[in-house]
Amino acid sequence: GYTLGGGLPVLARTYGFSADHVRGLEIVTADGRVQWVDGDTAPDLFWALRGGQGNFGVVTSMVVDLVPMASFYGGAICYPGEYAATLLQAFREWARTLTERTSTSVALLRLPPMPIVPEPLRERFVLALRMAHVGTSEEGASIVAPMRAAAPILLDGIGEMPYTAV
Repeated sequence: GYTLGGGLPVLARTYGFSADHVRGLEIVTADGRVQWVDGDTAPDLFWALRGGQGNFGVVTSMVVDLVPMASFYGGAICYPGEYAATLLQAFREWARTLTERTSTSVALLRLPPMPIVPEPLRERFVLALRMAHVGTSEEGASIVAPMRAAAPILLDGIGEMPYTAV
């Protein structure tokens, strides 16, 4: 679903969509035929399968290009929801300054009272700023500094992390 649905990865601005990295697919069509699909053998079906979310058959395997990425600078910062208007304005201005090496998004979340939710966030309405930067930790820290200063922070989980932690 992720890849065939388009696949908006954390580092989309740097590396594109997951579907962009598909090189070939094995599909079982509605009539039961097993077919290999790529840009040469069935270009129209290959195009439709990558990101189309359609019911063209059941994909049983795929070949994808991998991106050499061991780690990145990123994560999320959670702010009290009452600062959402201020933060969204700051985000709008800040996001305009970012290069293709930094991907970001925001989410407005009403978090439940569950043990899996960190204590400072439980039963709270929060704005979560998410970012991922391909570059050094120093660059990443400098890039996110304006957002760190934009409002009080409940939880700051941005730092150097292995890509497998995504």
